[in-house]
Amino acid sequence: MSAPPRILALDVATQTGAAEGRPGEIPTLSTLKFGGEGVSHARICANCLDWIALKLTDNPPDLIYIEAPLPIGAAFGKGRSNAKSIVRLQGLYCIVLAAATLKRIPCEDVDVMRVRTAFIGESKLRGEIAKQRCKMMCKMLGWEAKNVDEADAAALWYFACASVAPKLAPVIHAGMHKSLVNQSIAEMFR
Repeated sequence: MSAPPRILALDVATQTGAAEGRPGEIPTLSTLKFGGEGVSHARICANCLDWIALKLTDNPPDLIYIEAPLPIGAAFGKGRSNAKSIVRLQGLYCIVLAAATLKRIPCEDVDVMRVRTAFIGESKLRGEIAKQRCKMMCKMLGWEAKNVDEADAAALWYFACASVAPKLAPVIHAGMHKSLVNQSIAEMFR
């Protein structure tokens, strides 16, 4: 029997969350900073390209899962984003897809709502609430997410594991989802 695939899950943005490992293991979580305030699109994209080129050459995963960017109309809705950040997110997303394609590494893009439904039991929460619940779920699973970017990547990694090796994916049940809701309510009153 062969080992399950090593999966790299990415929540790609200027500050990218990454989760990596094989189903049945505890994922390695990390944060990648491609730029900051005042850094040009070109420099941020170049930093991402440099990182993904090295990653896929020196220590390539078997499979990549990446959070699909929101459709442009949805991203502009409700004051979520602006043109500059949409250009950036779409560019970073395309860089990762292109690099994976050139290296012949399968790359799945997944809608964040599907990931959140699987990981935290809800998809229609405001972004900041959903991200905090992802971080709480990581804690329940014994995964140390240092920030919400890593927690989002961990949620995506879980989704990937449940998709490609469901028998090896951590068990997340309705009682855990209910506990997240209770913890969120308790946080509001602190």
